[in-house]
Amino acid sequence: MFAGISIGMPRMRAARDLAGFGFSVWGGRVIQAASDTSSYLLIGRVLGSAPLGLYGMAPYLLRFVPDRLHRVPGRVTYAAFCRLQDDDKELARAYTSFFGSIARIVWPVMVCMAITAPDLVAPRTAISGWPQHLPLRLLTAGMIAAGLNVAISSIYFAKGYPSLDIHLNGLRLVLMVVVVVATRHSGLLGVVAAVSAVELASALAAQYVGCLFTGLGARDLIAETMPGVRLAIACGLVAAVAEIGAHSWEVGGPLSLLISGIPAAIVYLHYEASNLTGMVGQAFSTRSASEPVRPVAGES
Repeated sequence: MFAGISIGMPRMRAARDLAGFGFSVWGGRVIQAASDTSSYLLIGRVLGSAPLGLYGMAPYLLRFVPDRLHRVPGRVTYAAFCRLQDDDKELARAYTSFFGSIARIVWPVMVCMAITAPDLVAPRTAISGWPQHLPLRLLTAGMIAAGLNVAISSIYFAKGYPSLDIHLNGLRLVLMVVVVVATRHSGLLGVVAAVSAVELASALAAQYVGCLFTGLGARDLIAETMPGVRLAIACGLVAAVAEIGAHSWEVGGPLSLLISGIPAAIVYLHYEASNLTGMVGQAFSTRSASEPVRPVAGES
């Protein structure tokens, strides 16, 4: 049963390596949590509770889908990428495959959220005459890039550099503090625009570091993103037409969301049913934890 396996006493060197890796992962998660919540704390501190109440729903809604994807498919990539840590070419292929699948889920959802924001966020109040849904639309520009980073930490871990999460999220935290304090006099919309820019810059920096480990270039990731972009445009156009029609009939709120969301969902499922089925199968397959991520149906 134990043929080929060397069994010995635990060694301090191995314990130090394991402890260093574990503390780096833990530290990265702590800093990430701090950077995720920093915008709430800073906006509440410099602008007050009323603007915070208007802002608070936007990050939650935009992070909802990426957070759920990270809980299952995103974690599966760690085991898969670790098996490929010494094969940069295969690791790059596996990452771009997963990256493209995530783009075809996250981008259509976020675009449709931005379009239906007037009904998604209760339009009962305004910010100095601006509609309440504008913070969500402004934040979408940055969060739509951050939503693609579901598996980027798995590359850092597989390559033995978990501390990169500490550095990158620490930089994001510092930038959040700087931009919120610097733009506090421009009001909530100015602050949200600055926060969105930080999210975009942080996401691009994380992808750039991941590309250094795998040999990927910007063109590789852009090419994998394009199917998601096209799908987001198709779903967004359908949702926008339905939204305009609903409002012309003086229909708003949840009913308008249904009128806009159902046609967009039909378009999405028409093109992406196989992609969703493939991702669910990879996430829950007993082979997923031990085999590389494979391209799902519809990928080249």
